[in-house]
Amino acid sequence: AMESRIIHPNFGLSFSGTTANCFGTCRSGNSSDRIAMTLILEYQGVELESWSDSGYGQVTISETYPVTKGRTYTLVMEYSVNGEPKASLSTYATC
Repeated sequence: AMESRIIHPNFGLSFSGTTANCFGTCRSGNSSDRIAMTLILEYQGVELESWSDSGYGQVTISETYPVTKGRTYTLVMEYSVNGEPKASLSTYATC
């Protein structure tokens, strides 16, 4: 039987007042896949904060960070599966 290697990364950046809500989840079709994930919050190309976690089958990170109204922030998601780095993803939003 073919082992499922489909990875489902999902992440987002939203704001509650002057708090950034940074969310990311990475799920594999195979519960034995080791997933390592990092979320990076940036402003004008400068890293403000990063959060990392790893596990098997699925990893979820949900964190908050104080931000400034009117500024545009970028959230980057980097992840690897079984030690193999995947292309990073990014999104941006204005507080």
